[in-house]
Amino acid sequence: MVELRLGYQSAKNITALSLNNKVKHTMTLLNAAEFPISQDAIFVFKADVCQQAKHKLDALGHSNTSRRKWIVMSPDIFGKAYMAKEDIPYVPLHNYKAVLANFCRLIDSHLWDEVERNFETWGSKMYSRISYISQERELLEDMLRNVWNKIASEKDKIDADTWDYISLIKEDYPHILG
Repeated sequence: MVELRLGYQSAKNITALSLNNKVKHTMTLLNAAEFPISQDAIFVFKADVCQQAKHKLDALGHSNTSRRKWIVMSPDIFGKAYMAKEDIPYVPLHNYKAVLANFCRLIDSHLWDEVERNFETWGSKMYSRISYISQERELLEDMLRNVWNKIASEKDKIDADTWDYISLIKEDYPHILG
């Protein structure tokens, strides 16, 4: 991607020659022969000049010798169009709060077979494709730890045989539940 910033106060002085020279100069600076660069030449104008500049560049399009598509943006639009990955909030694949609420309902109802079955289902996701998405894996691990903590808090309400059965869950996921 080539970002070209111009300090024009109006679109009157924009010429095809100046735009082509700006693209050429930027390509030289970026060493285009060694690195792949987008075929778009993005010109960022102040918001009050942006619309005039769009019309002017459209009119000058026939004189574009840079062989790059000229795109005009304001700083605000450019900032939204080219955000860094870190600036975009992660949206989980699953609603872990709802899953945790379902687990809590099952635990409070002492439906241990269902708890174990659901834990197996969600635990197996640790070994699926989503485990390669670090944010998703962290959310899943936190949810499973919270489920285990909820189960452990119910230990005094569970008979010994059931507790032995449920404790197998912890043995299956030592890397998560410690």
